[in-house]
Amino acid sequence: MVVIPAEVRQVALAIQHQRPIHRERPCASLDHARTIGADAPVGICLADQLLPILALGQGGTFRTLSLSQHARTNAEIVQLFRDVTIEIIEHGRDDVEVHVTTN
Repeated sequence: MVVIPAEVRQVALAIQHQRPIHRERPCASLDHARTIGADAPVGICLADQLLPILALGQGGTFRTLSLSQHARTNAEIVQLFRDVTIEIIEHGRDDVEVHVTTN
């Protein structure tokens, strides 16, 4: 459980009333039924977050659903800043292997 102090809530409400806030669906709800029914252990949103972590470490491999455009862009950006190779192998729409190899 996350506890948000009253002062922070008041500031957030004040900001919210001054300008519109872009609301997106929470990442966990994206294609929820597809994620539950898939055989891939890594969801779409987690795949995006794993890329920089594996690049900072010793690399790794994971299987996921189809990669979002954000994840593909993230892979390109990570390769610009780290000496890694990110290989994306698509076996099907909801079956993608991602290999992060440190060079």
